[in-house]
Amino acid sequence: MIFNYILAITAVTIVVALGYGLLRLAYFVHASGQIVEKSSAYEQTPENTETKILILGDSTALGTGADNPQNSVAGRLGQDFPTASVINKAENGMRSDQLLDRLDGLLIDESYDLIVIHIGANDVLRMRKLERTKQNIGLIVDRSLNNADNVALFTSGNIGEAKLIPWFARPLMSKRSLKLRDFGIELESEIDNFVYVDLYYKDSGLPSSDFYADDQLHLSDKGYGLWHQELRNALKKHTGLYY
Repeated sequence: MIFNYILAITAVTIVVALGYGLLRLAYFVHASGQIVEKSSAYEQTPENTETKILILGDSTALGTGADNPQNSVAGRLGQDFPTASVINKAENGMRSDQLLDRLDGLLIDESYDLIVIHIGANDVLRMRKLERTKQNIGLIVDRSLNNADNVALFTSGNIGEAKLIPWFARPLMSKRSLKLRDFGIELESEIDNFVYVDLYYKDSGLPSSDFYADDQLHLSDKGYGLWHQELRNALKKHTGLYY
């Protein structure tokens, strides 16, 4: 009798927890769709351009989740270099294989002072084979360096920390994020004029509600501010773009 009662309570608890989890996930997915729909890329084309910057990659390169494009990494680079031409060819949902396939068409000029690439997060989320992802990213970086004095790469932060991800999948997402992070660090040690922006172990000092947008996956203005600061730090250390 007692055993049946405990079993019933356990079953109800599991059903309620699953139901809550599904409702929560549905809310975040709906919020993500709305955020993606209103996202737009930051670009600038000042007269007498002295510097050319090209932005490539996924939603974090586009600035999805920022309240306005100026608060994205690209927008903040535009503020750092007001006389620079900032060209943004990023797309929501971009994977490494897609960027590699389109790269020749995106490298429209013969030379850039800086190419900033955000790629790999969707490969992690969509369970793409990471060895293939690494090969794709290596080729993307190599080909970009043919057209740029400097190349900077973001893969992702710790995707397992994003609350949109169901709790049972978070350890796997963290492990996959870490593998791409390790690859980026290795790549930086082997290639000149290339910087990897290491985000994985950075403590934002912010609650996730401030670091992430409403969908708890894309970055907020403050999140992009922290990513931009890490990019600045990497470029200051390894290039002459910041003095």
